[in-house]
Amino acid sequence: MIFYLVALLVVITDRISKWLVIQYMSPGQSFPIIGENFLRLTYIQNPGIAFGIQVLPGGYPMIFSLVTSLLLIVYLYHIRKRSTFVKLPLSLILGGAVGNLIDRFLWGKVVDFIDVDFPNFIMSRWPVFNAADSAVTVGMCLLVIYILFQPRIDAKYSTPSTAS
Repeated sequence: MIFYLVALLVVITDRISKWLVIQYMSPGQSFPIIGENFLRLTYIQNPGIAFGIQVLPGGYPMIFSLVTSLLLIVYLYHIRKRSTFVKLPLSLILGGAVGNLIDRFLWGKVVDFIDVDFPNFIMSRWPVFNAADSAVTVGMCLLVIYILFQPRIDAKYSTPSTAS
């Protein structure tokens, strides 16, 4: 049950941060936070999926987010007795998916506002993102770490009541 609360906390954080951006900024408006270019708040409305990519037309991103969210809810219930190391990443991903799903449902677009200039060689600037995107990214990174080191993590932290 606690992992549904983690997902809910992600959704609440995402909703509050987006509400503040919508209330106090205009689309396209940008404010420097750290340095002139390193970290800015930049309000954009993203009709695509990750990084603004437009791979699915119309309402398909919303359908994909809804199906993903429902599957994660069911799966988290199914693995409720498994290790925290697998449930935490999934709850972060669920919270992020639901946060962006709410935007897609309300406006057909996702509100993004965190604008960071990570040095990279592919783009001149990192795509603008939001709190939900951050939760999904952190959840995916933790999930990859868990998958790579699962035998060692499960052996070290499993107890008779949590073993699969």
